[in-house]
Amino acid sequence: MCYCRISTHILQFFITMSLAFCKGDTIICNGDVNSRLRLFQNISDYHFTTIGFNPMRKNFRGNYVGFKSGNMEILERNFFATFDSQNILKMYLHHQNIKKIDPGAFLFMDCLKTLDLHANEIESLSDEIFLNLDRIEELDLSDNKLQEILPLTFNHTRTLKSLNLSNNKLERLSINSFFQLRHLEKLNLSYNALTNISDTTFDHLICLKILLLNGNKLMKINPEKWYNLFHLKVLDLSKNFLSNFDTGYKFSFGMTLSCLNLTDNRLTQLNIFGLLKNIPNVSVLGIQQNRWLCSDLELMLNILRGSNISYVGTSKKGAQIDGISCYNRAEEIFSPDKHAISEIKRNADYHFNGLTHQAQIMMIVIMCLLE
Repeated sequence: MCYCRISTHILQFFITMSLAFCKGDTIICNGDVNSRLRLFQNISDYHFTTIGFNPMRKNFRGNYVGFKSGNMEILERNFFATFDSQNILKMYLHHQNIKKIDPGAFLFMDCLKTLDLHANEIESLSDEIFLNLDRIEELDLSDNKLQEILPLTFNHTRTLKSLNLSNNKLERLSINSFFQLRHLEKLNLSYNALTNISDTTFDHLICLKILLLNGNKLMKINPEKWYNLFHLKVLDLSKNFLSNFDTGYKFSFGMTLSCLNLTDNRLTQLNIFGLLKNIPNVSVLGIQQNRWLCSDLELMLNILRGSNISYVGTSKKGAQIDGISCYNRAEEIFSPDKHAISEIKRNADYHFNGLTHQAQIMMIVIMCLLE
């Protein structure tokens, strides 16, 4: 099988062109300076209000909207349309027991920039649900029951910069799941059930800076074929089932990536020299909780100690070097009984100690962002 190797000059050209695109103009509605959250009792209270959301009016009380009642269930077409709904900038619909969203539910919300739908019961999305959200920048769909992202789902949210799909039940992504999201900077797909990532899934995300894939069931990926991630800075692949991450290739994100998190996988080898050559600007590397042989780990860490790369070690028990766990003998790495126990502990950690693990992940990501 032949892999395309991108020359440095061609890569630099695409990076320069995409940078100009990513800095594109932001569409401006009525400002949100000194805006406040207006908390309505329920949807009826919202519809019967006589005080609008236009900051240019004297009786302006804010154009961020939230609801106390948690029993919306179905968002029908024009569900939030009022005489002044086009001036709402942010809407918080979390914990509202929403199960279904009809196409056009957010019509007449022309200036909406933030839509928070996390912690509901949403199982599916159609390509017309987000119709008219031409200025949306942040969309949170985390903690729902989504199993699949269909092609063109986000076709009407082309200005999105942040998309959170974490803690759903996603098992697969289509080739065009993120079609048209050319301004997206952060994509959170953590804690789903993804087993595979198509080589072309991220082709449209030319402005992406943060990609979180931790907490899935990925066994194999081909990041060398993610050709258009010219601005990627953070790649989190922790808590998956990866047995290999080949750093011997040129990557589209090779010159921009600063944080690579491979914590809690099944890695036994990592080409550090390939990492230093092809991803030279990595400053934070997560490699703990893998299947390193102690002798191999010592060699890797010796190289890392002589570089500018920081690594985080958290292990305090058993065989470990600088807080990174390892195995003294090769037979231990391939022991079925040992890893059966390890998987049980892994699942227990997910359910009962998830905050601890996520805190470790966040620590690594924060270290990257502070670099």
